[in-house]
Amino acid sequence: MYRRYVNWRSIAAGAVASAALVISGCASEGDGSHWSTDNSNNRAAPASAQYSGAQGQSSNATNARSDRYTVARAFPTGNKDSSDILVEQMGSREIRAGQPYTYQLRVTNLTNQPLTGVVLRQHVSDNFKINQNDAIKMGQENGGDAQIQVGDLGPKQSKTVDVSGTATGPGMLDTCLSAQYNPPTLCAQIAVVAPALKAMAQGPSQVDVCQDITYRYTVTNTGTGTAHNVVLQKELPEGMQTASGQRTASANVGDLAQGESKTVDVRVKAIHAGQFATRATINSDVGQIQTDPVTTNVLAPRLAVTITAPKEQVAAGNLSYRIDVKNVGDAPAVGTRLRVGATPGHVEFINAQGGQGAQLASERPGGGQDLGTIAPGDNKTVTINFKPREGGQTDFTATAEADCAQPVTTSLNTNLQTITASALVVTHDVDPVPVGGNVTYRLTVENKGNTTDRNIKVTAVLPDSLQFVRGGGKTDVRNDGQNVTFGEIPSLEPKQNVSWDVTAKALRADQADFKATMTSDSTPSAAVKIEPTKLFGGTGQTQQKTNVAPGPAGANQPQQQQPQQQQ
Repeated sequence: MYRRYVNWRSIAAGAVASAALVISGCASEGDGSHWSTDNSNNRAAPASAQYSGAQGQSSNATNARSDRYTVARAFPTGNKDSSDILVEQMGSREIRAGQPYTYQLRVTNLTNQPLTGVVLRQHVSDNFKINQNDAIKMGQENGGDAQIQVGDLGPKQSKTVDVSGTATGPGMLDTCLSAQYNPPTLCAQIAVVAPALKAMAQGPSQVDVCQDITYRYTVTNTGTGTAHNVVLQKELPEGMQTASGQRTASANVGDLAQGESKTVDVRVKAIHAGQFATRATINSDVGQIQTDPVTTNVLAPRLAVTITAPKEQVAAGNLSYRIDVKNVGDAPAVGTRLRVGATPGHVEFINAQGGQGAQLASERPGGGQDLGTIAPGDNKTVTINFKPREGGQTDFTATAEADCAQPVTTSLNTNLQTITASALVVTHDVDPVPVGGNVTYRLTVENKGNTTDRNIKVTAVLPDSLQFVRGGGKTDVRNDGQNVTFGEIPSLEPKQNVSWDVTAKALRADQADFKATMTSDSTPSAAVKIEPTKLFGGTGQTQQKTNVAPGPAGANQPQQQQPQQQQ
């Protein structure tokens, strides 16, 4: 503590009975030898009892009042303009021996700064006994000097202390005073701070892969002072990315004052399903901290496509493909669509039917059949019906896709077999046939296969009991005795047929067999048809008999004619 010690002395003289108080000067150095000076931390300056003068200077001039005196001293320089404290002593010019006497000490802070620990020490001659109180104590050392506690003085503040005592006998009352105080000090307050960051992370425990994932981070300065340059960084695991496709997210939090919190939202997206654990790192001038990890389970639909169809099929009738689309994921497959395709030219689309056989709407342009939403574990079935147009291997593909689901394609092929199956059919009318009557045979060749048959040749042989009468049909019909030939058919399309008629006359009773043969590219070995026909009757002659009704009585009756045979 820095202290200054200054002193001054006043001297009073009195007569034996009623003495006048005489104020005289006090030696500036020798008379202050009773008070020690702290040369390391304090400044000391001697003071003599002087009257206050003009222009801030101390003066030895006496007060104009005859019955009162005032002495003053500015400490430590003696000049009020350059000093800290002004001490003034005021009292009566004379006192009576044996009577109480009081004088005042007024202390003024000349500065604009507080002064602390102001203490006045006053040495009083032996013929004056000072009354002690809380502020004035007589010391045992230094010859029993009075120590007067003034205390602290605010800027420009003054305090007055009354000093009372009794003169024990006539003579001179000699006082010498010094001031001790703590001079104005230069003080600075520097805050000692310890900012500390705490971060809390929040995020969803489960989301759909279609949804954005928002993680919220709250960074709080729980310490004292300001944390500067706070930056949040988040490294994303494999399978997560920002909207711009980055694996790292960063946010500038800025400065955080004591007790301040700031919230940062980081939005990311999962590329596929799975369980992801993420955490954020916060860097600042305080250091680095990390949040606790947040685990998010990402659900996603996953489609499976199964095709059921014949491995081989005759290229006839309808060709059906059954497609089962199943969601084997753990989230609904929203907006599921099915697109199918087949080898161009091999088949022709007929319709699409749902699982219950209901016909589905036409495909959306470029979008396929709309199957709606398929819940996890559920299945939807579609049957696609085609009409084969030609033989060979037909490739069929089915692709299923849904919102936020990877498309999946399954392919299957079916061997469409082409079959040429021309058949020869022979019928006749009438049966049985009387001798002399005619019977007509109809020969029909029909292609029952699914491809064109070519080079169709048909021949027939009449039994001896039948005689060729005429023939006609798709091509010309000729006979050579009992042998009948038909003009060749170059080609016969699937499901088409050609026919000829051959009429013959029954010559005699017989179990006649009409024999027809056919060959073609699809039937290189002759196909034989035998059509049995019943011929009945004898010689083939006819007979005739006539009866005449009876006439009137007496009239000649015609004779009955006997049957006559005719050739």
